Amino acid sequence: VNQAFALARPEFFRRIVFDECEHLHEQAHNAWSKALSFRELRGILARIRQPDRSYSRAVLDRLARQVVPGTPSGDCVNLCAGIFEELEECVDELERVAIEFDAWRREELRVRPESEQHFLMREFAERQGGDMVRARVNTSRAGSEMERCLADLAEHIAEMPLRGAGGLRRALDLVRTNLDTALVTIGTWLPLEDDKPSFADSFFYDVEPEARGGFVLAARVLLPNEVLGSVYYPELANASFLSATTWISGGFEAAKAYLGLDRAAQPAPTEDRSACAVRTFRAPDVFDWSRVLVGIPKDAPSVQRDKDAFLAYVRRFVAHLAERTRGRVLVLFTNASDMKRVGDELVGFFRARRIPFWFQNQEGTVKEELADLFRARVGSVLMGVDTFWYGADFPGDALQYVVIVKLPYGVPDRYHQAQCAAIGVSEQRRRIYMPKSLSKFRQGFGRLMRRETDRGCVFVLDGRALEPRHRAFLRELPVAQVFDGSADAQEGLARLVRGDTDHCVREALRHMNLTESVRERGLDTPFDAFTVEGSRPEEGLA
Repeated sequence: VNQAFALARPEFFRRIVFDECEHLHEQAHNAWSKALSFRELRGILARIRQPDRSYSRAVLDRLARQVVPGTPSGDCVNLCAGIFEELEECVDELERVAIEFDAWRREELRVRPESEQHFLMREFAERQGGDMVRARVNTSRAGSEMERCLADLAEHIAEMPLRGAGGLRRALDLVRTNLDTALVTIGTWLPLEDDKPSFADSFFYDVEPEARGGFVLAARVLLPNEVLGSVYYPELANASFLSATTWISGGFEAAKAYLGLDRAAQPAPTEDRSACAVRTFRAPDVFDWSRVLVGIPKDAPSVQRDKDAFLAYVRRFVAHLAERTRGRVLVLFTNASDMKRVGDELVGFFRARRIPFWFQNQEGTVKEELADLFRARVGSVLMGVDTFWYGADFPGDALQYVVIVKLPYGVPDRYHQAQCAAIGVSEQRRRIYMPKSLSKFRQGFGRLMRRETDRGCVFVLDGRALEPRHRAFLRELPVAQVFDGSADAQEGLARLVRGDTDHCVREALRHMNLTESVRERGLDTPFDAFTVEGSRPEEGLA
């Protein structure tokens, strides 16, 4: 089963093997958090009733066309329609309050540091959120009445000879379940006691803007690792945690903190439970990493100082490399909009060279199919985000070059700041922020070597990897810690090459025995003279 199901139904499983266990922290966050967008809430309402549509397929509208007016079932349908109107007004009011809160928050952040924004939801609700509390109470009340009325209606129609009775009953049961889930989320988002906010320290409460517009009401578990270690693991008979990235920062301690295993082994004084025994084992490495070259171009623009210039460089680098290697390239981004921007600008370039090219969210593609396409079409280029850092497996000739665009640092958003406030900045960085970032980096690097016979190159385009304060990422890789690009790799370790882009690409082509092939195809143009728009389409077809 997947990890999300194991966490959601712990009573089903007592002995578990968690493969790719670094995902467990994020899965616990998802399983134990609540979030509801107004888009989703209005979708539930639309499945109940759509009074503005002449032939609506919403369940109340379908029933209204079949029941006899004046009968108990007809009266129940009318009652549900009246409650629906009240619920719709309550949802409108709740959304208006969410918009007002977001406007207030933006005004406050003009005079407050961003590090304070994580508690503004609590401050607003506790000090001046009377409208927010009333809207939450009214929405919960009207929603509960709606749910009860739909339950009564289900009883009325259970024995009625209606057209499509089975489908109607299923639709009614489904919308009741969806409504109940939404009401639980709304209640969790703004918990009340005696009609006053009663926030728990273990959750982060927020109104989150959606990328497509609108807002999400969210109550997110603040420290998933703490809950895993103090609540979930002690109830298991035993468990094994497997991953290539449990050994990070030179040991198991970082992974144990990120997964909450240190909490399982050390109960707090207030906890009435026994300590869990935690044992570790590091298996021998099976790969000959000298088959890998790691290149870090020193002339790439700074991603922090000039993002536009950096993305333009990424576009040129991917085109330059893939044209010379005839594809076999996986490009890993940390930001979906950056990936789409680069991808849209490369579609024509690769089409002219007949190199299959895909990226996540590309028009006409489905994420689940991209891995199969890339695996089947040797000589193609694939660009992706999170999915392809972790779960993708491309052994053999399909993948020989991995390009890591940026170091996978997390975004210091309000949730991150709330964690820092709860346990301290240094502790949050030690237990959550850096283990997550380093693990993702290791996983991205690990996409290359899937078999002992694999061979290839990994490029890191983020020059910060060479800076002392960011060199923790480089220390995670099995590379010889030398900074002379001409030095030979130490036995069993990958060779590290740094220098300008031309030097890194030349060394990669030499490593893959492609130097003569590239020269014969007339593709030995220096990178500085290479432009995506200016390269002749026939160059890549020789």
